[in-house]
Amino acid sequence: MAVFGAGGIGLCAVAGAALAECKPVIAVDVRAEKLTRAESLGASHRVNATLCDPVAEILRLCPGGVDFAIEATGRPPVMVQALACVRNQGGTAVIIGNAPHGQTLELDPRQFNLGKSLLGTWGGDNVPDRDFPRYARLVTEGNLRLGPLLTRTYGLAQINEALADLESGEAARPLIDLSRM
Repeated sequence: MAVFGAGGIGLCAVAGAALAECKPVIAVDVRAEKLTRAESLGASHRVNATLCDPVAEILRLCPGGVDFAIEATGRPPVMVQALACVRNQGGTAVIIGNAPHGQTLELDPRQFNLGKSLLGTWGGDNVPDRDFPRYARLVTEGNLRLGPLLTRTYGLAQINEALADLESGEAARPLIDLSRM
């Protein structure tokens, strides 16, 4: 599996892939610190997209392509990369990232003639009544480690700082404690 984007959502995909014992789990991002965090959640390989062509590197690591690619950046060019790195005849790219309103995605139709699939998801297709208790159990039992996501807790008065840290990548998932200002 390849995960494009090592922000909060992409990191959850990395943790889920590691939990499912995917091998390898390849994290792709443009920031080294995010890739380090991805490794702490189970990524076996890190690809810094500013230093190389991520598709070429993924295909070097997995000749023929990965079974699944998760796109969590919201950038249409990265969505194209996710589809390009999955294997022919059954590889699936899943778009999680939300592109800004008005942006479009241009795809080479040949990708589909190669037997690849492109899926979208809303909220990870979770069914809260079914899935959230399972996630809680996995965390409680120590099987799903989400600690590296929780980089800092902010008071309500620090909400703008939390948003800035989220935007800059300083915080993977800032928590707002409503009981403190």
